[in-house]
Amino acid sequence: MQKRTMNLTGMLKGFLQSYLRWLYEQNSEFAQNLTPEEISEFLLHQVFLPVWFQICLKQDSFFLLIEILQYIQVYASSAKNFSITQPIELIVTFEGIKQVEWKGERAAIQEINWLTNLCKRENFRIPKSFTHPDFILSSTLENERRVKNAEKNRSASRI
Repeated sequence: MQKRTMNLTGMLKGFLQSYLRWLYEQNSEFAQNLTPEEISEFLLHQVFLPVWFQICLKQDSFFLLIEILQYIQVYASSAKNFSITQPIELIVTFEGIKQVEWKGERAAIQEINWLTNLCKRENFRIPKSFTHPDFILSSTLENERRVKNAEKNRSASRI
C-alpha cells in the first residue's frame, strides 16, 4: 500500500508540474493573473486527464481536488523551474495556444489498447496521448479496485 501511495503522489506531482509549466509556456504571468481555483478549474474541465487521474477522481474526488488546489497554491509561482514530463493536451483547442513538447515514455500499443478499453468501460474521456507510467499506475489502481469490490461482494454475501 505504501508503494502505491508514493507512486500516486509522484505521478500527481509530475502531472501538476507539467501542467503548471505548460501554463507558464502559454503565459509567463499566469500565476499572477489567475487564482489557484481558476487554474484548477481549467485543468479539470479543459485538459485531457490521464486515466489514473480519472480513476482517482471517481474513487476519491474530494481528497484529490484538495491536493490539486494546495499544490497549485504553493507551486504555481515556481512553474518556470518545472519541465513537461507528461502530455498536456486540451479538450478544445483555442487560438494562440503554443504546442509544447513533452519528454516522457510513451505507452506501447497493448497498453494503449488496455487504457482505451478501460476509458470506454468507465465512461472516461480518452486522452490523446498515453504514457507508460499512466498504464502502470492505472492498472495498479484498477486491480486494487477489483480486489476491494470482490471483498465487498464476499462480505455482502455472508450477511
